[in-house]
Amino acid sequence: MADSETEPSCWSRFQDCVSNCALHQYQVSSDQLSIVYSKNYDMGMFGMEKLHPFDTKKWGKIAQYLKDFINNQNKRISFIAPLRTIENEELRLVHTDMFIKSLNTSKLFNAKATELSVLAITPMSVIQTHLITPIKYQTAGSVLAGYLALKHGYAINLGGGFHHCSSQSAGGFCLIADITLLIKYLWAKVDSKLKVMIVDLDAHQGNGHENDALEIREKDPSKKDQLYILDMYNLSVYPHDHKAKEAIDCPIPLTCDIGDEEYLSLLKKNLPKATKTFQPDLIVYNAGTDILAGDPLGAMEVSPKGVIQRDEFVFTHAKSISSAIVMLTSGGYQKSNARVIADSLINLIEKKIIQFSLPDLNPLENRIKSGKPLFCKK
Repeated sequence: MADSETEPSCWSRFQDCVSNCALHQYQVSSDQLSIVYSKNYDMGMFGMEKLHPFDTKKWGKIAQYLKDFINNQNKRISFIAPLRTIENEELRLVHTDMFIKSLNTSKLFNAKATELSVLAITPMSVIQTHLITPIKYQTAGSVLAGYLALKHGYAINLGGGFHHCSSQSAGGFCLIADITLLIKYLWAKVDSKLKVMIVDLDAHQGNGHENDALEIREKDPSKKDQLYILDMYNLSVYPHDHKAKEAIDCPIPLTCDIGDEEYLSLLKKNLPKATKTFQPDLIVYNAGTDILAGDPLGAMEVSPKGVIQRDEFVFTHAKSISSAIVMLTSGGYQKSNARVIADSLINLIEKKIIQFSLPDLNPLENRIKSGKPLFCKK
């Protein structure tokens, strides 16, 4: 490790931060990567979830693939889990009382937001247990991962990335505005001046956090200098939210037939330009895999190798500019998505872009005590 005088400025500034927010608390063991996951992430409603193309068991599959990879090396790993779901009172930092009431009590609200009409005749108790509770766990995971990223250089939430949900509106299988909550809790509990860049590389426009950005900037114009949005999305698919596009600082509209070469070229051209302009303390990376060829909703032609190269570039670029980064897995509507996401994270581990923190190497517990970041230094 480099000495303290040469540590990147973001880590030296935030590695010792302390938050009294209940959502930022976590338990530590000596065999952890800075990856957030809970077994409570997966959803299931007696097969009804199969009516939507979204793989509602994706998050558990990613976790299992990562565990299998590590077990094959005769090592072990545990994930950092949110201690509980996000509670209604905590949602009020972003959401209105009417929104929260609808989320918790309205079958029609949930049916419309998930595009599952069968929920309109499903008992609310079933919806609460098998849909809303997992999403609340994932949201708590996003908020926690944002804090972990500041302390340790990076964090990955195996769930979250509900980028179509805003403070007042849900849609596109996005029921809670976890991206806005992540950012607002860091502003409220860690540093009100934190500069955050959202890098949204899901196939769909992130209209939820964009509408929230418009509201945030209108209420407090100074926040315009603290929040920047890069959105790289398929122009031809949902949600076509033209008002929300006004919040995008670096729009990169794409076509349905775009493949690896053009996609990666545009990303490598635009992301460095954006970070040079804005210079973020934290990148919130919405890493949807619905850009994969064959996705029924993303309608793009990027290969699994292209996704792995995309994620590697975003992480290495964040590291090169001394920005913390938190990754959320967001959308992706094929059974192969979990395997591709896991392979991408394994690539980051194998190339030592993120620290493989295991008992026989450098335990996370010791790094927390010493205040060292988890990004590897070459």
